[in-house]
Amino acid sequence: MFGFTRVKRTPLDLVKGIKDCLAKLAAAADRRKVNEDISKNLAAMKVILYGDGASDPNPELVAQLSHEIYNNDILPLLIINIAKLEFEAKKDVSQIFNNLLRRQIGTRFPTAEYIALRPEILKTLLAGYENQEIALNCGIILRECIRHETLAKQILDSPNFWKFFTFVELPTFDVASDAFATFKDLLTKHKQIVSVFLNDNYDERQSLKLLGEVLLDRTNHAVMAKYIVNPDNLKLMMNLLRDKSRNIQFEAFHVFKVFAANPNKAKPIQDILVKNKEKLVAYLTTFHNDRAVNFIFTVCFASVLIDEKAETKLKKIKKHELASECFEEYEFVLIDQLSGYVDNQLVGTGKITKATILGHDGSLWATSAGFNLSATEINELKNAFSDASGIRASGLHVAGVKYFALKADDRSIYGKQGSGGVVCVKSKMAILIGVYADPTQPGEATKVVEALADYLISVGYVSNSIKLMATGSTRGSLDGGDKEKERHVLSLKVMRLSRPALSIESGGGVEGINTLHSINMYNGISLRDNVEGKVEMRGSDADTATVARLVDAPSSRLSLPASFGAIFLGETFAAHVGVVNEANSTNTNQTGDTNTANATISAANVSVKAELQTQTQRFVLVDSAASSTRPLSLAPATAAEFLISHDIKELGIHILVCSISYSDVNAIQKSFRKFYRFQVLNPLSVKTKVNSLPDGAVFLEAQVQNVSAVPMFLEKLHFDPSELFNVSDLSESFEIRNASSNLVESASVFSDSQILNDKDSRQYLYSLSPKITNDPVAKSTSTLGKLDIQWRTTMGQQGRLQTSQLSRKIAPTELVRVQVISKMECLNTNTNTVAGNSMRPSNNDFLISNANEKIRAENPFSLNCRLWNNSATDDIESATILFVKSKMSSVLVLGASERKLGRVLAGGYIDFSVEFFPLLSGLQKITGMRVLDGHSMGFDIDVLCEINVE
Repeated sequence: MFGFTRVKRTPLDLVKGIKDCLAKLAAAADRRKVNEDISKNLAAMKVILYGDGASDPNPELVAQLSHEIYNNDILPLLIINIAKLEFEAKKDVSQIFNNLLRRQIGTRFPTAEYIALRPEILKTLLAGYENQEIALNCGIILRECIRHETLAKQILDSPNFWKFFTFVELPTFDVASDAFATFKDLLTKHKQIVSVFLNDNYDERQSLKLLGEVLLDRTNHAVMAKYIVNPDNLKLMMNLLRDKSRNIQFEAFHVFKVFAANPNKAKPIQDILVKNKEKLVAYLTTFHNDRAVNFIFTVCFASVLIDEKAETKLKKIKKHELASECFEEYEFVLIDQLSGYVDNQLVGTGKITKATILGHDGSLWATSAGFNLSATEINELKNAFSDASGIRASGLHVAGVKYFALKADDRSIYGKQGSGGVVCVKSKMAILIGVYADPTQPGEATKVVEALADYLISVGYVSNSIKLMATGSTRGSLDGGDKEKERHVLSLKVMRLSRPALSIESGGGVEGINTLHSINMYNGISLRDNVEGKVEMRGSDADTATVARLVDAPSSRLSLPASFGAIFLGETFAAHVGVVNEANSTNTNQTGDTNTANATISAANVSVKAELQTQTQRFVLVDSAASSTRPLSLAPATAAEFLISHDIKELGIHILVCSISYSDVNAIQKSFRKFYRFQVLNPLSVKTKVNSLPDGAVFLEAQVQNVSAVPMFLEKLHFDPSELFNVSDLSESFEIRNASSNLVESASVFSDSQILNDKDSRQYLYSLSPKITNDPVAKSTSTLGKLDIQWRTTMGQQGRLQTSQLSRKIAPTELVRVQVISKMECLNTNTNTVAGNSMRPSNNDFLISNANEKIRAENPFSLNCRLWNNSATDDIESATILFVKSKMSSVLVLGASERKLGRVLAGGYIDFSVEFFPLLSGLQKITGMRVLDGHSMGFDIDVLCEINVE
């Protein structure tokens, strides 16, 4: 009897099939079916191009397939739709591309020539790095394209080349590494064209800009110190200040100001600056007035030259307008630099847990997350440097914590509380505060804080005058440095809307008590234990009374927050924006006459716009001009109020930009802007661990930790699986039998309370099973689903987070799998069953037949097994199982060692029964099985299952 064989499809059939499927893919209701057809066609193409393993590829078929691919424009279609394909299909596309790119006819590479005529292919491949799902596939194809000089030159000449500088800094390590590998190949493979490219694109301005950034970086302080002592370098920068290009002049200025602002200049540098001071002052009066660079330089220059005549000349600079954009830029540079000091030089050392930098006037310059000082605490600290008697008696309060002052003078203050403490150091223009905790020793913390203070003193940190002008009016005038900044009739007030907190009542300090004795007395005693009477207080009655007065306790009263506070990812940022007209009821115009006609309206056509800028996006929260058809006018002593809110969905720095424009009584248009910068913190840390089973089932373990520094109440934690899986929560509840009542009750692995304290974590376990049994798509997909978390903090503030798609590494798919099924009646007489059309197999790979019957040594027993064909496209025409005696252990097979099972359809299974003979008792493994498919060398089943033999 002759068997039926599948008719092989021609290259033309394969190409037309893929083209038709790609056309249907976008509009298809069921993409899964279309994707399966595409995968089959791509797999068949790979066989033609690479061979089937047993034989080499047929050159005629390869040539025919290549010709049809070119004629039907399959390559651009595959690249455009690669993101919609399945995981394995994406890999097939990259392999097909690379094979065709290596194909050579004489000295010609036809595929490279084909791509060179279609630049949109390279453009789409480069854009693939922006999509994490296809980035690695596009990178593989790009590197193969770069092997051809014509294609490499096209990429270098394309404006998309500059995107590599963004791709190599992407947050995903795999994608960034792949992009860098492609970038490296592009600049090293073809040295001749790269040399021409680098020569044509040399940019003197960019070189100067890079030099400035290197010198101004805190970590390159030693390099900067060596550079600015060389007078030749200063002469070069002074010559570049007179370059024909305004951009080069501007970048040269940023390097030149490093020489001028150095308080410890070498004598040759000082001599050059003093010798040329008159020329410099005259030149800078007209140097880039539109950018206000001359003014900022004048401030720096005047502060470092010791020549009174030079300072007098600087004060006579002619009147000019200051560009608001320039000051805003300098403000952010200053704040970011200080934030870097806090993060890297203080908290980043591991010795300091929280830190802040204040100005001598009490203004906040930079702080670490969640470290907030009240206005009262700042005033107390400022006064303590001049008079320490107050804190010696009542203690030092920092961020709501009371510290006992161990040392206090005009330079430093040290405080102790339990096993931790605080170090406060005063520099020329700043106050540095660092908090430490066990196991850091006080000396270690002091060394870290004082080291940063000494550095700020040594480099002559930017003066307060620049900072004040940077944060003041955004548009004003200056005449000799003596005229005040322009005043606006409108003022802007922004207040964050947050819930109140329980006020803390402090008992204050008691004179005469020994400080060290007090520290030891409180160590290890919690407020709750004291209230509940669990702690026996030792010592005299006076000491007990002292404790009662010194403990800070929350009261029943509420208090408004004294600072901005912390804001977390997933929370809602809400604020009140108020614009107040502070003008008098009678206004005087510029000629000195009283303007009665406009006395009631001092500000007309008022426009208020609030935008929230993140690192990647910009959101307009309110725009009165766009939302209102009637112009807004504000009479004296009146205000306009706006409530804004935004759901925080990004970490990092956020900047609230408030822009106000209006017309004054003389119909002159005026405007100003203010910036409010805050850091968004991560409230939760989520870690996952995935275990995948051969049948497609997945166990997902998720660890959720509270890192917000405040307790939170978990309202909901739900796992939303991808469309391919069903999910079962194994951690929420399970049934147990009550021994006393003999009733079945529902219990949880967690306590009844949903409170998650700071640094506490919970482990959740989920079981994911494919919706379709033995589904190859579910086995090959990397995305599992998302965690949806909802919580409330201490006063009911609500937050909600949804993680990105949780993923897993895909293990190589076993083409053949054998599992044990439990009952004899599970045997299926239909040997060509397709998964999903008959009973569902167990998820357990090690189930024993007739589990209630005991297996005894030297007594035969039978196992019912199921052979799965996991291939999505190829049938097993004649499946055979073979037992290799040399690989079998103490459990031998009864009967013939080789048995033919028959045909197994793609994605289907066949059931069979095998008898075994155990030789020894104990826990034994059944080994030595091999599955033959008639083509390959076979598939070894290392361990079929384990059995307990009595």
